[in-house]
Amino acid sequence: MSHFDDDPNTEPLSPDNPEHQAALNQARQYVDQAFEHPDSWYATTVPANPDPVDPEPTPERWQSLKQNMQRERAADTLNVSREWLNKLLEDGAIPVDADGNLHDEDVLRYKQHRDAKRREALREITRIGQEIEHGPKTYNLTLPSDFNAQMDEWVESIQYPTDNDNDDGGAVCA
Repeated sequence: MSHFDDDPNTEPLSPDNPEHQAALNQARQYVDQAFEHPDSWYATTVPANPDPVDPEPTPERWQSLKQNMQRERAADTLNVSREWLNKLLEDGAIPVDADGNLHDEDVLRYKQHRDAKRREALREITRIGQEIEHGPKTYNLTLPSDFNAQMDEWVESIQYPTDNDNDDGGAVCA
């Protein structure tokens, strides 16, 4: 027996009582949540009488839902994140009408344009790769006849620091 059994203000739970039924449903949700997430030390509260869902959303809400679905579909079509799609819309890469709606034709036109640019870039990368594969282009450089003498003279002009000098790790040129 619990201490509630002795309290004259409590009544036994009855499945016929709607308030008791709501409390039982909430208790079942807690138990189910505890079994689904055994590592969790907290439980989320679920209101016994949640607010009813608005049966008829306002026109503004419908417009918002429509735009959200359009943008989600457009992001999926372009294979980009919603954030990237929003950046494209802000930059004007994809037109939006006065109501903020996207049109499938505009999304597909952008996709075709983007894909064409990607294909062109891939062709260019392939061309460069083929040039590299066939070897670098060789250039015939003509050096002055006294090039080696000039290099020797330059190397001799380098003054290396001695132990008495402040050694900053580099050579000092004359």
